[in-house]
Amino acid sequence: MRMSDTKKLPKTIICLGAGRGQLPFVKTAAKKYKVIAIDRNPEAQGFAFASEKIVKSTRDAVGIIKELEKLRKKYQLVGLSARTSGFALKTAARIAKQYKLVGLSPEIVPLATEKSKLKIFCRRHGLRMPGNIRTKRYPEHLTTLKFPLIVKPDFPVVGKKSVKIVYNQTQLAAAFTAAAKASGNHFVEIEEYIEGFDVSCFFTVRKGRVRIIGFCDELVGVTRDDLIKGVGVSVPSIIEKTKVKQDIIEIVERFGKLFPCLSAILILSFRVNQDGRPYIIELHSDLGGDLIADVLWPKANTQFNFFQLAVDFAVEGRLRRTALKFKPTTLIYAQPKNKIFQRATVTANLRAAEKFIAKQRLKINPLHKHWLSACKT
Repeated sequence: MRMSDTKKLPKTIICLGAGRGQLPFVKTAAKKYKVIAIDRNPEAQGFAFASEKIVKSTRDAVGIIKELEKLRKKYQLVGLSARTSGFALKTAARIAKQYKLVGLSPEIVPLATEKSKLKIFCRRHGLRMPGNIRTKRYPEHLTTLKFPLIVKPDFPVVGKKSVKIVYNQTQLAAAFTAAAKASGNHFVEIEEYIEGFDVSCFFTVRKGRVRIIGFCDELVGVTRDDLIKGVGVSVPSIIEKTKVKQDIIEIVERFGKLFPCLSAILILSFRVNQDGRPYIIELHSDLGGDLIADVLWPKANTQFNFFQLAVDFAVEGRLRRTALKFKPTTLIYAQPKNKIFQRATVTANLRAAEKFIAKQRLKINPLHKHWLSACKT
């Protein structure tokens, strides 16, 4: 088909995944474009809003591309949405490359799925990360790292599963076994434990240039059996109006310049130590989870729609100017229903959240320096 004929076809976005997590993207994209949704579940919710459905595993890149080829005479493929993780991100990169769409590239996916490869990359380019080792075999002797340590799956399939602090060699054995079982490649990451708080930066990178979308704090605790536990998320970040924010922006911009051919939405997560020094701990290329875009941001700014931003970027490859302002808003994970706090200031908001956590008797280790201690706002 000639290029001129292709442009006459309806503009269409591919949505890799059509389940509950991808539903906001499918619904948003369908307001303006045709949608081809892909999911192995024939009853996936997103199929109801799609013009075409491909019932295949999101890991099956070859099979999906074969089905997309059959549809190219009917649709003009202009964008790709991939709110997914793990092996499916490789599929997203292959689709983006095949059809020259804005999206992930083969070079970025390993850094977002295998923590050890991110560390190698960052060290090569002088980007600060915690010290670590990666291994399939249990280390009988540690010579380069000192306790306490974090033990985690190298290729996490479920976020923060089997991530544990260990204080001695005896604890290390059990933690190592659990992390290996939870790792998609059976490798285990053992890294130095840095006391501090966690903050994530959402940004776009286009031909090496970075545009910041926003920051949020990831509220993390440690259970009494020393497992890392996600407690909630909060905006505005406690780094606003501090030097830490500028340091993180500089790191993110340095990171983005290393990918001159990439156009994508990414998330870099940092651990900020007690001296205010940020360390990269994770890269996410899955458009984020933890109810940040679904619940937290809409509550904090009713005018901001992250899913519309993501759809626009998928088609246009650029971030429209937006200055995000958030009401102090904290989302705490709780059963049977998550809890939202909104107070006049960040400090008041986090203190209210802290009281709720105490009442819920979540097993937060009192020895762990709480994220609230870093709040200066």
